[in-house]
Amino acid sequence: MDLSLRERQVVGYALLGFTNKQTAYALGLTPSAISMCLRGALRKLGSNRIEDLRS
Repeated sequence: MDLSLRERQVVGYALLGFTNKQTAYALGLTPSAISMCLRGALRKLGSNRIEDLRS
């Protein structure tokens, strides 16, 4: 499954070490929206933690 543009942005910020709050501020969204995007992206990627994607 392909990630949406927003999911790619959120995952990118997470991989850089941004918190959900920092990512939300950068993208003009709420922290809960960031959490939902990240959760959806991780589900599509078959992972449940961003640390798994760093390796």
